[in-house]
Amino acid sequence: QPPFVAGRITTRYLDETEIPRGDGGAVAAAEAARTWSIAYDAARRGPVWGSLPGFRVTEHRSPRTVFLRDLDGVEHKSIVDGVAPKASGAVDLLGRSVAVNLDGQTYTFEIVPRSEHWAPSAAVGHGPADAVAAPFPAVVTEVPVSPGDAVNAGDVVVVIEAMKMLHSLTAAGPGKVDEVRVDVGDNVASAQLLVTFVQQPHDSPEEGQT
Repeated sequence: QPPFVAGRITTRYLDETEIPRGDGGAVAAAEAARTWSIAYDAARRGPVWGSLPGFRVTEHRSPRTVFLRDLDGVEHKSIVDGVAPKASGAVDLLGRSVAVNLDGQTYTFEIVPRSEHWAPSAAVGHGPADAVAAPFPAVVTEVPVSPGDAVNAGDVVVVIEAMKMLHSLTAAGPGKVDEVRVDVGDNVASAQLLVTFVQQPHDSPEEGQT
């Protein structure tokens, strides 16, 4: 920055100066995905397997899709193909975050679970509740609603388990449960309807009107 080059800075420089952000978000996301993938594979293997005599671990080389979210909330999709990252980086496996330094600028990303990326949004809606379907193959672990129950936006109607993780499926808006089509322990397929809701007419004539 010109003030820095000219030596006209004070201790207020960082507070008063808008530091330009680079435009390498996509490149940084790719580097972060590679960095995360290597750290994740190393942690999953653990030190035990490598200590066994005659045991050899084959490095993961098949393509893997990684979803990342930057600090601005923008999601990035990166396919990791086994190429080693060129940027330096740091990984927080427990916090599911990764930071990489690219051209002197640090980019931080949150790793988005694939189930969250593929699942339909559970954001609070203003319209009536729609049918809830399985976003991917899973096992039903809990069904907290019954036919006739009233639900609001965000209420959990089915809990499923997939990839050793529990996922709560919620109503997108207010409504009344019509049918519960699954029981605890059922295996469900992707896009299978799990809970349906009573469909309310859009325009109902007032009493006495024809």
